Amino acid sequence: MPFDSTGGLYSFDLNVNGTVYGAVASSTVMTVWPRTAGAPSTLSLFEGPSNRPVAFVYGFTVGQTAVPGVPGLFLDLQQATVVATGQTDSLGHLAQTIQVPPQAADATILFQAVVPDHSITTSVVTVTFE
Repeated sequence: MPFDSTGGLYSFDLNVNGTVYGAVASSTVMTVWPRTAGAPSTLSLFEGPSNRPVAFVYGFTVGQTAVPGVPGLFLDLQQATVVATGQTDSLGHLAQTIQVPPQAADATILFQAVVPDHSITTSVVTVTFE
C-alpha cells in the first residue's frame, strides 16, 4: 500500500484479481519537535500499523541505505544511523524523546522512520536546529 508525507489522505487504484477499485489510505508520517539544540526533542510517528516496531534514523545526506533483514526496502538517507526505537500503540502512534546536543545548533539533520515488518518508510524530514 503506498503512503505519502502530506499528513492527509492518499488516493490510488487497487487491483484485486483484475478488478480495479479506487482506494484511500491514511499517510504514515513523522515529525520532529521542538527543534532546539541542547534540549530534548520528540520524534513522533502517526498513522502507522498498530503494535509494530519502529526505528527512527538520522543522516546528513540524501541517498540510500538498505534496511537490514528487509530485502528491497531502502531508507532515503546515506549512512543512516538509528537514534531511537520503540513500538507503536494500538492507534499506530509512537513518540520517542531524544536529547539534542548543543553542537546541533544551525546543523541540518535528516530524519526518517521505518516500520520494517510492514516495509514502510516515511518521507525524509529535514530539520535545522536552532
